[in-house]
Amino acid sequence: MASTAPPSTDDAPDDVSRRSGSRIGWWFAIAASLAMIGMWVYVLPREGSVKPAAWLTDRRFPTAAEPVCRRAMAELDRLTPARESRTATDRAVVVDQGTAILRTMQRDLRPLVPAGGERAKFIEQWIDDWTAYLGDRTDYANALRKDPQAEFLETVRYGTQLSKSIDNFATVNKMDDCATPGDV
Repeated sequence: MASTAPPSTDDAPDDVSRRSGSRIGWWFAIAASLAMIGMWVYVLPREGSVKPAAWLTDRRFPTAAEPVCRRAMAELDRLTPARESRTATDRAVVVDQGTAILRTMQRDLRPLVPAGGERAKFIEQWIDDWTAYLGDRTDYANALRKDPQAEFLETVRYGTQLSKSIDNFATVNKMDDCATPGDV
């Protein structure tokens, strides 16, 4: 005999919880989408206006330094590339010549640092990093005179080769000719 009892409503609470769960997910998806749209509305108009930490807003030093570095790099370019030297001793001589040019560049850069200028301390540190890098070049030239298989080893600072730090500061501040020459 067929039952005359009304259909079971045991599933009704589950349907309600499934529907409210899907509504929560739907509202969450809308909120996340709106947040992402809001982020891009905020970021895109400011694109290019955020500068790296090493950026010098006072452009006096980079403007004055770039021609000094450009002259030094032009002088280096007139030297026979060290890697084309016939002997290790010849290579050491070329490295010494290049180092002398870079020491002059470094000496000429120091008075260009704006006295008390914004971030002058960082510019001075960058110039001091050149001192260590030039010392590494001198050590390499001396090592070549004793061992033709000597390798150019750089001081490690800030967790990496010193030239990377020097080059980063130069590149960030649009002083491309003030990066290390890579001639050794």
